[in-house]
Amino acid sequence: MKKEIVIKDIYSFNLSYSKGYAINSNIRYEMIFDKEKNKYIAKIKPYGISEKDKKEFVVDNDKIIELENLLKKYHVEKWDGFNKFAKDVLDGDSFSLIIWMNNNESIHASGYMIWPDGYKNFVSKIDEFFMNIYNKKG
Repeated sequence: MKKEIVIKDIYSFNLSYSKGYAINSNIRYEMIFDKEKNKYIAKIKPYGISEKDKKEFVVDNDKIIELENLLKKYHVEKWDGFNKFAKDVLDGDSFSLIIWMNNNESIHASGYMIWPDGYKNFVSKIDEFFMNIYNKKG
């Protein structure tokens, strides 16, 4: 039986996903601990914005606790190892999620037109979370 991962003390969160194949249709959200600044840096690339135009923001450490609570609410730890692809779909959406914690545990999940339980609700809340940072600070 696989050991259950406990989500806490995240130092790196990266979620990227696509919404079709139009130019700049991919979305990327990152939260990385910057040791020099002793703060978290949010890197946000919304839909319709080019990768070179993504924005970075220094955020208070309480934001990582808020993010951890979202991850726990949607039981994202159960997604570890999820790697499913709809092989017969040529024009679909995909996602990739990588989370690293200070205890060297990690969660890796990806998919193409197949998602883990609760994915759509989770992504909706993650969009809200990161776009709130983007709109308040940007």
